[in-house]
Amino acid sequence: MKVEIEISDFYFEESEFTDALKAHTIRDAVSTVKKETDKYIQDEVSRQVKELVLSSLNKRIEIETKRILKEGLIKSYDSNIKEPVSFETYIQQMFNHNGNYNSINEVIKRVANDFAEQARKKYDLMFASQVVNSMRENGFLNEEGAKLLLK
Repeated sequence: MKVEIEISDFYFEESEFTDALKAHTIRDAVSTVKKETDKYIQDEVSRQVKELVLSSLNKRIEIETKRILKEGLIKSYDSNIKEPVSFETYIQQMFNHNGNYNSINEVIKRVANDFAEQARKKYDLMFASQVVNSMRENGFLNEEGAKLLLK
């Protein structure tokens, strides 16, 4: 196989080469500046839009909150009820929807009993530790006996 390459195909006159290099450099510089500018503009527009939206939302939330607190009425938790309801009714609807309203007293009692039981166990352990330490300090209990009692 024989490959022939003619150098004249790749030959540029000096002025042509300089013009081509200038054109390429200009295109590359313009492309880079355009990309950076586009990114900066997008970031700046996004930031300003975000600030406006948040400001507008905060104003609306404040107005709605004041209105709800002043009137004492809120949109019903039940989507079938179209008119506003009182806070008490809203909370009852929430609990009824989740099936917990009738057992609130039981839940409170259970949590209180669990807490009391944990407190009793901590107190019992602390009291037993103090008794064992006192017995050991007064010479009524040796180290092996203390280890057995604290297990």
